[in-house]
Amino acid sequence: MGSEGEEEMGCEGGQPSGLYQWKDLKSMPHATDEELNSALRLVSVVEINGYWRIVDDLCISRVLYSLVWKAKALNWSLSSLDGDRFHPWGCSPAVARHCLELYASTTNGKVWELDTKRVSLELARWVLKSNGKRMELQKFMDHWSYVGLPVSLDMLKEEILVEKHGDHACVYLLSDHKTLTSGFVYSLICVHTYILIFEILNLSKPGK
Repeated sequence: MGSEGEEEMGCEGGQPSGLYQWKDLKSMPHATDEELNSALRLVSVVEINGYWRIVDDLCISRVLYSLVWKAKALNWSLSSLDGDRFHPWGCSPAVARHCLELYASTTNGKVWELDTKRVSLELARWVLKSNGKRMELQKFMDHWSYVGLPVSLDMLKEEILVEKHGDHACVYLLSDHKTLTSGFVYSLICVHTYILIFEILNLSKPGK
């Protein structure tokens, strides 16, 4: 996701072109507020300064790494994180909260319990993607386990390939596809809403 000052302004110097407010999104898909919010969250779209923007997967992974690393350094419990104290360097508070909403649960909106298994899986993918999707097995395990989350190759059995070459072994990321945590919940989201959101946020350009 680019910086907040990089968006191209419209011809009249008003609303930045390619950015949309809630009222703009609501005027296009035929969906309830709940359906629209669910679809936006699913495709990692967050509201920043009144406009909705897609957050890059690698950005989310970096924020998660920052969160776990900071929690480890400050001896925070991953089962009772104070969301108000989590401010990753160079990251919008809206993106930080979006990561908590994706990978943690809360009962009061302030104290969060991190889903350590899901975060560990996401960080494993990030480590491999950041190294060309191929690493020596031991180096990968060292990087993956650095922040102290539970790690096991069994967790990645459908996403990686391990090849042995004599005394050495390499691990490959098979796909960038993220395994959905709940296919049933995903199927409940209106397909046309999902498609239209991408059309709104990605395909609308000046002159179209």
